Formats: sequence, structure tokens, C-alpha cells
Amino acid sequence: MTSQPGEFDALLLPGGYSPDQLRGDERFVTFTRDFVNGGKPVFAICHGPQLLISADVIRGRKLTAVKPIVVDVKNAGGEFYDQEVGGR
Repeated sequence: MTSQPGEFDALLLPGGYSPDQLRGDERFVTFTRDFVNGGKPVFAICHGPQLLISADVIRGRKLTAVKPIVVDVKNAGGEFYDQEVGGR
């Protein structure tokens, strides 16, 4: 991975099995941590917050998540926001 967080305007974390695979590679965890700490927008879908948990960046933040990882979000210090996210 040769990209740097400064090269992008936003980060989209996919759902499904991808976050579980990505968080096993420290390069992606570090990239995600640096991106979040840079203050740019991050969008996490479905299981996407798993990568944010591994990057240790959700403490004190409000976020949505798929039900199976709500406990993980809370254990990592995140505030689970149980609302639908709409695009309008």
C-alpha cells in the first residue's frame, strides 16, 4: 500500500467480510487511523466500523453499526446511534 491519507478527500469502509480482512493488515489499520486523525469524513457501512475499532478511533464518537457488532462498538468506547442513515 503506497497511498497516503492526504491524497483523498473521504474514506469509505465497505461492509461484509472486507473490514475483517482489512483489519488483519496493519497497513490498512494505520492508514485508517491517520485518515480519521486528519479530520476528513469517514463513511462505514455494515461491518465497516470493525476497521475503525481496530484503528482505535471511535472512543467518544457516535456511530451506527450493524447489530452483530454493536457490543464491539460500545466496548471500544463508541456511542451506538440506533437510527437509519438517510441520504436526503
